[in-house]
Amino acid sequence: MTSMFPSYLTHLSQYSGISAHELLNQHSTLPYFRPFIRSEVYSQTVEALVSTANSDGFAKFSLLANRVPEQKLLLYCPDCAMTDLQKVGVVYWHREHQLPWVNVCSIHSSRLVGIARKRKTFVLPPQTSKCTPKTEKTKLVEERIHTLAVESTRLLYSNHAEMDPERVKATYLHALKIKGLLTLEGSVKQIIWNQTLERLWCDLIPKKVYSALFGNKKFRPFPTNLIYQPKAQHHPMKHLVVILHLFGSFEKFLDAYRNLELPHPESPIPTREANETTDKKVSILLSRLTSGDSLRQAARAAKVSVGFAKSTALQNSIEIERRAQRLFGGERKQIKDMLLAGIKTQEIAHAMECSVGAVEQILTQFPEIRRLRERLRFYQKRHSNRQRLTTYLKENPDATRGEVKNNESAAYYWCYKHDNEWLYQTLPNEIPRTERYKNK
Repeated sequence: MTSMFPSYLTHLSQYSGISAHELLNQHSTLPYFRPFIRSEVYSQTVEALVSTANSDGFAKFSLLANRVPEQKLLLYCPDCAMTDLQKVGVVYWHREHQLPWVNVCSIHSSRLVGIARKRKTFVLPPQTSKCTPKTEKTKLVEERIHTLAVESTRLLYSNHAEMDPERVKATYLHALKIKGLLTLEGSVKQIIWNQTLERLWCDLIPKKVYSALFGNKKFRPFPTNLIYQPKAQHHPMKHLVVILHLFGSFEKFLDAYRNLELPHPESPIPTREANETTDKKVSILLSRLTSGDSLRQAARAAKVSVGFAKSTALQNSIEIERRAQRLFGGERKQIKDMLLAGIKTQEIAHAMECSVGAVEQILTQFPEIRRLRERLRFYQKRHSNRQRLTTYLKENPDATRGEVKNNESAAYYWCYKHDNEWLYQTLPNEIPRTERYKNK
């Protein structure tokens, strides 16, 4: 599909016989954005596309706010084109070639060739080898341009669920500390990091992208806004530029992200006051752990990271409950069944001895279950509020509408907003206007 947010998805699904979700996951560039977009925003956008509603994806993904311009051309690789002709008899668009500002093929290292997009006409790449001019191999193409293409493709096909922004931030900080880009107090050396990245990429990315990343010389918001605004939705390319600088590849970043057990980098020269504060936190932590609190509860009470709490517990020979790191097929099926039953994710995580995040990750893979759970919660809420109003009216048969609204305001306003028809069928008859002020 030549559009990231296609409005024709349901029609294409109908004519092709391929489900709309499969078209988005397997035939669009949308999964490229998934790891760095909040899961609820991503799910809402997908559901809007599937139901032909207005997805407003550019605004929801903060693509306009990120100022990274959209690629105006459709791109193809001449080498891939020849392979397509030999294998399937038709040259088609490869979605990895349409990723934001990828200029070379990740497989053949050939420069990509562009064709203008046509929104109202079906366009294919040139269908003969004569029309697909051969370009030079990447002997003359910068290695980093090819690396960006390879890692962008890897990000697309990883289909990774949303990453924890705070954990991403901690992973970046740990790598920055190793590279000497943190001060003794743990702050980022902002100007030096910005200049380092600018020197690394200035000759390798298009001018428009360079301007979006490094154009603001006065404030230099990038890349430190990834650290100081971790919960904002930053363009995946901004993350990739930083990841390739700090880790060399997306795979190495994922390893560091998964295995991170350290607290945020702190000053290597602790003061006496800092030592006293740390000792107090450790004392609170050990006291909570020995009294039976969970690792996370104790860490929250002591105001330390879970990683620090875990290492401190192990150093002091305190047994901690270890969560399963992987869920196998049978366990995933059990979790799916429990999700279908409407059981809370916290209760499922406790029963299956895994993290809440692992349960929620499975939930994001089944949008229909998410919708079912939303409806179930709605019906439970509706039943609860109806019950409250019905009980109040039974206990107060002479109550007026105003008294019901004042004494059961939460239930009244919820039903007024979500269950209006039932509410007015249940409420007492309204007092005629001529009778309303007689007692006053």
